[in-house]
Amino acid sequence: MEVVLNRALVFFIQTVFDFFVYVFILRLLFQVARCDYYNPVIQIIVKITDPVVKPLRRIIPSLGPIDTSTLLVSIVLSCFEKIIFVWLAGMPFNALGIVVWSFGTVLGAIINVYFFAIIIQALMSWFVTQPTPISNLLRTLNEPVLGRIRRALPGMSGLDISPLIALIGLQLINIVLIGPITHAGMKML
Repeated sequence: MEVVLNRALVFFIQTVFDFFVYVFILRLLFQVARCDYYNPVIQIIVKITDPVVKPLRRIIPSLGPIDTSTLLVSIVLSCFEKIIFVWLAGMPFNALGIVVWSFGTVLGAIINVYFFAIIIQALMSWFVTQPTPISNLLRTLNEPVLGRIRRALPGMSGLDISPLIALIGLQLINIVLIGPITHAGMKML
C-alpha cells in the first residue's frame, strides 16, 4: 500500500510542478516570439505568472528578447521537483546534478511546446478556416521556427513541408542534445 501511495504522491507532485513549469515556459516563448499581448490565452498566462515574475524583473535583467527571470523561475521550479523526487527515493543529494537535470528538463519542455504547437497548428490549418485567437497565437509562436525553414526550402508549388522538417529537427535536438544533458544530470546524483 505504501508503494501505491508513494507513486500517487510522485504523480501529483510531477503534475503540479510540470504544469507551472510549462506555464512559465509558455510565457517566455510568447515573449520571445512577440505574440499579441492582448490575446486571451496570453492574458491568462500573464495573470498566473505575474506575481512571481514582476518582482524578479526588478533584480534580474533580461538578455535581449529572453526574459531571464521567467527562465530562472522555470529552472528553479524544476529543481524543487527534482529535489522532492530525490528525497522521496531516499537517494543522496547532489546540487549540481539537480541543476543540470532541471536545465535539461526545461530545455526538453521548450522543445515539447514547439513540437505540439506545430502539430496543433497543422491540424487547425486543415479544419479551422477563420482565424481564431489560438490559431493566431500558434502562427506567431511557430513562425520563428517555421519561417526559417520555409526560407531555406525551394518553392514546392504551394506544399508546405516546413512543419514536418521542424518536427524531425526538434526530435533530433531532443535526442542528440537534451537527452544527454538530462541523463548527465541524473547520473550526477
